[in-house]
Amino acid sequence: MNKSEKTKFKIFEEAKKLFWNYGYSNVSVRQIAKAAKVDVALIPRYYSSKLGLFKATLDRFDWVHDIDINDDNIIDLYTGWLLESMDMKDETTVVKMLIMNSPDPIVGDLVKNIHIKKMRNPIVKKLKKINPLQYDLIVSAFIGISQTRKTLKMPTLTSLKKEQYEKILKHIFKGATTFKS
Repeated sequence: MNKSEKTKFKIFEEAKKLFWNYGYSNVSVRQIAKAAKVDVALIPRYYSSKLGLFKATLDRFDWVHDIDINDDNIIDLYTGWLLESMDMKDETTVVKMLIMNSPDPIVGDLVKNIHIKKMRNPIVKKLKKINPLQYDLIVSAFIGISQTRKTLKMPTLTSLKKEQYEKILKHIFKGATTFKS
């Protein structure tokens, strides 16, 4: 990787951390440049604009292409993802990105549409026993418990051992998959 490619990659990585953790409108190009330790003029040079850089973070995320998700493993996958992020300090995950950017007045519609197109719809299409409403309930529970634990820092949830947390997650997700409308 040459110097130009390294610089471009560094800008991308720092922008992703900032955008995904704090939200598009809460991050300035100057903050990205400072975090990447580069001149602010390099951002439009490599990514055309702040929006172009944000879109690059979405485009380079491999939404569900590498995930073998089905009715039999969906609960284990979603449980595993939350268990993996349990002790993360700087949680740069798709869940955090969705939470921080879906309500954004500039990129919110883009984020919601790309999530539906590149994550929700392909996963729902693979499921045979779990209907779209049940899947949406799993995602709602996933985001809800993640935020309750991380943002609200609910004492009973933050003090759980991994085994206890896993048992609770599986119970909640199982409930979502068995809901009948």
